[in-house]
Amino acid sequence: MWGEGYIFILNNAEYRVFHAKPNGDVLFPIHEACISVVQNVLRDRNQGIPTSKPCATLETFYHSLCKQYKRNVAAPWQNGYGLSGLEWDHNYYGARDLQGYNDWEGCHGDEVRGLIYLYDLLLILEQWYCANPINIPDLTTFVLSLLPQISNLLESPNAQELHVSTEAPTTSEEPRLEGLPTEILLHISTFLPISSVFALRLSSKTLASRLYLDQQFWFQHLLSGSLIPYLWDLESKALHAKNQNAKWDWKALAKLLARKDTIMMGKEGMADVPIGLRNRCRIWKIIEGAFET
Repeated sequence: MWGEGYIFILNNAEYRVFHAKPNGDVLFPIHEACISVVQNVLRDRNQGIPTSKPCATLETFYHSLCKQYKRNVAAPWQNGYGLSGLEWDHNYYGARDLQGYNDWEGCHGDEVRGLIYLYDLLLILEQWYCANPINIPDLTTFVLSLLPQISNLLESPNAQELHVSTEAPTTSEEPRLEGLPTEILLHISTFLPISSVFALRLSSKTLASRLYLDQQFWFQHLLSGSLIPYLWDLESKALHAKNQNAKWDWKALAKLLARKDTIMMGKEGMADVPIGLRNRCRIWKIIEGAFET
């Protein structure tokens, strides 16, 4: 319902949103599903942060929104909506164009409403903007459908062969990371953020040669969610079953999944992307942008 500014009704109580209080606080109406995506963005951003530095929290995200709201107030109507919402230059990646004054045009939740005529048919094609970004049917099936085979098996030795260390441990008065058996190093790396693994490889020629990035490295980090953080809910059992065959190129799959823009827009062979995944990528980009600004 509408009033002076936005009036949001929850449990028969009215709340005024998008309106700064004297202390600068602003109330933002955010879907529960979007909060879940924020929490996963936070988990990704906080990986590998030293304990001496503060981690990003939901409060950090809230203050980012408040700062953006103040920018909107300082430049009203700049993006067409001005003081009646929270605006960015990306225009919510096209979603704002489909939002009417009082509701989303053409969809409500997962349903399409209104009479079916040409305009509505066009909007049906765009209902991914309000598709559920959390419960995505057949998400793992879609991801595995993108998994290519290794082009040359001779160039990709079996992981079991690669994991056998022939190097003797380094002896010194103090234990050194380079002196650990390769199997232990590789096991430790599975618990590290992928950025930390890359940093370790850059810190030492020995570690660079022993922390090799074989297909099992890419598989394990895809499975853990540290490689492609917006895919935090892949089905472990299905991925392990696929990994029984050594012919799959998990590195190539990771590179493909890293192209969030392509997945979000359903382009370049991605026409069959689940609409919920497209919306998840869109929301993820909005949240990342909010932190950056």
